[in-house]
Amino acid sequence: SSGRDRQRPEVAPDQDFSVTIQEIDHGHVVGKVEATDDTGVTKFSLVSHNPDSDKDGAPAFSIAADGTLSISDPDDVDFGANGEIRLAIRAHDAAGNVSAPQIVTLSLQSDRLVPKDTPFGYNVGINYESWEFERTGYSISADLDQITENFKLIKTYHAAAVGTSNPTIPTIDPTQAEVINYVVAHSDVELVMGTANSALAQGGFPPPWSAGLMTDKAYTDKWVQMLVDAFGSVANVEQHLKAILLGNEIDANGPQPSDPSFHDYLTWIQTSFDNLQASLREAGLGSIPVSTTIANYGSANVVSVQITQYINDHWSTDWNDGTPFVLYNQYTQDS
Repeated sequence: SSGRDRQRPEVAPDQDFSVTIQEIDHGHVVGKVEATDDTGVTKFSLVSHNPDSDKDGAPAFSIAADGTLSISDPDDVDFGANGEIRLAIRAHDAAGNVSAPQIVTLSLQSDRLVPKDTPFGYNVGINYESWEFERTGYSISADLDQITENFKLIKTYHAAAVGTSNPTIPTIDPTQAEVINYVVAHSDVELVMGTANSALAQGGFPPPWSAGLMTDKAYTDKWVQMLVDAFGSVANVEQHLKAILLGNEIDANGPQPSDPSFHDYLTWIQTSFDNLQASLREAGLGSIPVSTTIANYGSANVVSVQITQYINDHWSTDWNDGTPFVLYNQYTQDS
């Protein structure tokens, strides 16, 4: 007689899989675990190193009957300092035989490490000041040739030209146009553009302050068309422009809390955000995020708290997979 099947399955040794940060998401398939048995493997089990850190009943990983290993709860996935997870896995057969546990290694792929939720293809970029500022004989193309040897993500500060005869009709800043032409000519270079602070509030040095240019929807419509013209097409804008930042350090470069225009300023920022978002969407550029830069976030900094919250609450689901972001410089305070 054949007798009872007593042969234990075996999980193949030395199975390694890799995961990028962007792939750490619910349902992502890490790989397929291989095992053998004389009558066939019927299921697998994860026996250790599979945490449920947030205690929601869903551990980090799950494994299907055919060995497909998937992420169940991305919040529980922790590669630690060494960028590695070692899962102990058993195989089972129909007779109830169970294999010895075998370690399967998951490695965090870091050759192009980027944060999990980001519109950028690179994990680090560089600020570039395109204005001359007494750099006699400077060359934007030469600057960018040197910069892009090491950085492919560039942030600039100038969009519409300042000091024109009619500021309500935006024209591209000449130095920004040079940057854009360079970026469009290099398929692997990405750009983040900041607007002038006058987009949010005008005047102020000295007071009084008045509403910024982008508080007028007609202006943001023209501003977006200016972008399309500068890049040459909607497609070029989509390919290279990864975010637009309203102003720079807007908590420091607008009306301060003691100024009579301060509460108006908060409204001007919000209106500018809404207008630019709408103008981009109407121009077929609704996937490009709009955010801002804060000098120092803190509970006593009303602009930092309220505008961060406003951006979070009004973030488009078409931006960065629905995940909001705001930039903070967070300067170290003098001792």
